[in-house]
This record gives sequence, C-alpha cells and structure tokens, in this order.
Amino acid sequence: MLYSADFPEGFRAAVELRGIRLGNSRQPLSDTQQVDRKQLSQVLQCILSDFGVVEQPVGGCPPRMQQTRQGVDRDQVGHIAQMVADELRQRGVM
Repeated sequence: MLYSADFPEGFRAAVELRGIRLGNSRQPLSDTQQVDRKQLSQVLQCILSDFGVVEQPVGGCPPRMQQTRQGVDRDQVGHIAQMVADELRQRGVM
C-alpha cells in the first residue's frame, strides 16, 4: 500500500477492496499510475483472500513464498517460537 503506488492510491485500492468506494482521485493519474493501481489491487486482493476476507481475483493468485524480511519461512518461525516457549516453560517463566 505504501511503496507500490503513489500515495494515496495504495490506500484507496486497499479500502475499495473492503467495499468502501472513495471515488477517483482529484488529481489526474498517468497511465503508469493506473496500471500500478490495478496490479496493487490484485496483490492486495490475493493477500486478503488468504485470510478469507475477500474472494480471490478472477484467474486466481500467483504462488507466493511466505517469508519474513530475513528470508525465514513461516514454518521456521513457528518452530523457533515453539522452541523458545518450551525453554521458557522449562525455566518456569511461562
């Protein structure tokens, strides 16, 4: 929402996926900005569909690797969190 399109178009795209129509920007958008908005809307719709908030876009979503910024996947994060929780239990902290 912040870096994929010019502000406030990223926010406008996300809010519209939730069913709130904000209308068109008061400033004219270039062709490039409009293409970015369409792509951004599809990416946001795919992310929201992962959580059951909206339906997937027509044609589905491309496969995505679920990674953190450091390149650790969710399974690894879950495993690390479980190890930390087990250690805290052993120490009587939890």
